[in-house]
Amino acid sequence: MIFQKRRSGTQCPDCWDEILKRVTASNCRTCFGTGKIDGYYPPIDAWMGFEASPDQAQVADFGVRQHSQTDIMFTNYPKLRIGDVIFEVKAHRFWRIANARYPEKNRAPTLQTVRVDEIKRSDIEYALQIDEARRKALLDALEERKKETEFGIVFGMALRSKPS
Repeated sequence: MIFQKRRSGTQCPDCWDEILKRVTASNCRTCFGTGKIDGYYPPIDAWMGFEASPDQAQVADFGVRQHSQTDIMFTNYPKLRIGDVIFEVKAHRFWRIANARYPEKNRAPTLQTVRVDEIKRSDIEYALQIDEARRKALLDALEERKKETEFGIVFGMALRSKPS
């Protein structure tokens, strides 16, 4: 699930400082530390390819990858931006986007390569509302997808329709 950060809208009445023009409390339950009321838009369901978390720091495209970081490959829509939050449904973990790249072919974005930082369980993002029925439905859909072999249905149909 992708929680896109609100970048416009009404400033938070609880933690926004009008003089300093910044958030004064990162654990505000009104804006989740974003400075905008509600902090994030409602979640968008998406399938992503998470790389395995490294056992030690590794050098990758974005520089050195730390223990609490991983990379994600994602389609070209919706556009992920720094500060957005991703909820990993199966592992029940939250990740914050730290860096994003948008490879293009013929000037059209093809996919997104994103570096994410794991959010600590004590951070305010763990207070974001996750609909358990929706989470369970996504987990069930994931299990169903795992049962299918890649291209198995199309390949199987091609074999059956081939004349002997």
